[in-house]
Amino acid sequence: MTAQLSRMEQLSMKLCQSINEQRTLKTLQRYYMEYVCCPWIHASTSNLRTVYGLDNLHKLNPDAGVILCANHRSFIDLYVVAGIMYKAKLPWNQRHFYPVRSTYFYESLSGLGMNLVIGGGSMYPPIFRDSAKSEYTKAGLDTVSKHLTQYGSVVGLHPEGKRSKDPDPFSMLPGQPGIGQIAHHSGAPVIPIWIRGLSNDVGKQILSNFQTGDKRGSEVVVAFGKPVDLSEYLAKKGRVAIYKRMSDTIVDAIQELGAQDRERSGL
Repeated sequence: MTAQLSRMEQLSMKLCQSINEQRTLKTLQRYYMEYVCCPWIHASTSNLRTVYGLDNLHKLNPDAGVILCANHRSFIDLYVVAGIMYKAKLPWNQRHFYPVRSTYFYESLSGLGMNLVIGGGSMYPPIFRDSAKSEYTKAGLDTVSKHLTQYGSVVGLHPEGKRSKDPDPFSMLPGQPGIGQIAHHSGAPVIPIWIRGLSNDVGKQILSNFQTGDKRGSEVVVAFGKPVDLSEYLAKKGRVAIYKRMSDTIVDAIQELGAQDRERSGL
């Protein structure tokens, strides 16, 4: 039996669903992200940031949507990526969706407020940890796959499923099958992204960008790879084992970008 959503979850779902599923509101969200949110995020890392592989995005000519898969170390990983992408003026970069764990962002008023303020509600659809609410999660994954059939849709995901708290910045958690399921159902190209150097203290991160000397923040590296070759798995019938192998392949591609970063940096 599917568990009932709380009143807060219902409110968050209804509001974010309206924003993301109604064309006019989604267009307004895009302009809000492109001209309000992303510029300050982009500027707040401008003195620390080094970007590699941007040509891989310019060479991409998708027929439908695109999946972005990044390692997860900071709360603002994908927002920094979004800032870079909007600045690059990519024709296929039009509508962003960021599936997110429902904890906090859909279960509290402050979480909903943060979702609306920093992303215009683009942290959607929610992924529920409670197995009794798995039907809502399944519906969300189906929604993501549907949007990926449409040109201009961009879905940002973390294949690890949660932030890695390992002190080693080059470590990653195991990939989860959910990303493989989305990639299999949609057939969309998957772009691996490696990110290093972002802090979870957003205020400190912004301040360190404008400081000098010992107070200057760590280098922020963002590397975009070539689309991951998943053809071997796309030709097979979808099942959990296949989804997991696809996720592992995506994680391997991200880690390869990480290995290149380690070699360049000498860390």
